[in-house]
Amino acid sequence: MQPSRADIRCSYLGLFVLVVLLVCTTTGVQLWRLTADRPTQPQRIAAILVSWGLSTEGFRIPVAQEDIERHIAMLRSPYGEERVRAARWLASHGVRDAGAAIADAMNDSGTRRPCQLAHALGQLGDDQWADELVRATKQPWNQDLQLCATIGLEELGSDRAVDALIESVKNGTARTTAIRALGIIGDSAAIPHLRTIAKTTRERIVRELCEQAISRIEIVNLGDPIPALVQHVQSSLRGGHADEWALRWIATIGDERAVGVLASALTERGLSMRDCERVAATLLALNEEGIGALEHVASSESASRRVAQSALSISTHRDGERLARSR
Repeated sequence: MQPSRADIRCSYLGLFVLVVLLVCTTTGVQLWRLTADRPTQPQRIAAILVSWGLSTEGFRIPVAQEDIERHIAMLRSPYGEERVRAARWLASHGVRDAGAAIADAMNDSGTRRPCQLAHALGQLGDDQWADELVRATKQPWNQDLQLCATIGLEELGSDRAVDALIESVKNGTARTTAIRALGIIGDSAAIPHLRTIAKTTRERIVRELCEQAISRIEIVNLGDPIPALVQHVQSSLRGGHADEWALRWIATIGDERAVGVLASALTERGLSMRDCERVAATLLALNEEGIGALEHVASSESASRRVAQSALSISTHRDGERLARSR
């Protein structure tokens, strides 16, 4: 006896329901994994300071050791995507000590997407990985890795990479990224090369990036760059955001003259959450004056009080000692 049309419709309906349930379950697992991997606000602020190359002496990384060990073990997983996810997690949580494990995984042939690991390595703010990333920019067999390694050098901001980045600017490999990186690093040796490129290029974006990089390098090489950096922050705030380059250099120098502008930005400006976290991270690096400003914001009715509280929650720095640059 052949099945009736009703039976066939029920079978199709049951199959459809099973497919929908499978898709929903898979999507739910993926969303749960993304949520579980996402750093908390204190972890994000700590990761900002780590990525800027500051010593961790004045603050703590609020990450459980067992979570760190689990993700480092994932870097040796037979599944390439797990290695990528582990590297992203370690970088986004500011786990600088994971650098060696990420570098090993990046160079392992079992890692199918080493580009993503190069990116993560650059986010760890550790000068010792500059040479590793420079080597990756020069290997000829993987152009994606060349680009991501250059991005890693941009994020790292290490003066050990200046010569390699100048070479990249000249030969066209990840050229715009290399120009931005030179502007972040601030080594005056790059200025003649950038001026030559700016005068000879036909690409407007390349010329504008060269001019921006030259301006940045000139600012950080002033006898006292803080007034110009503060002015740069104020200008960016009028545009509705907080310039990370200027914040990074203010945190690196550790000059308390910037505290007033940054505290006002945190309380009075309608900045994005990410910008608020960068401003709070900068204040955390500015001695007791910066800590005091954060305490004031944290006890106020400001919409940014939670950000200030998160920054204070990772601080171990109550002795007036500045967060010193680790390189």
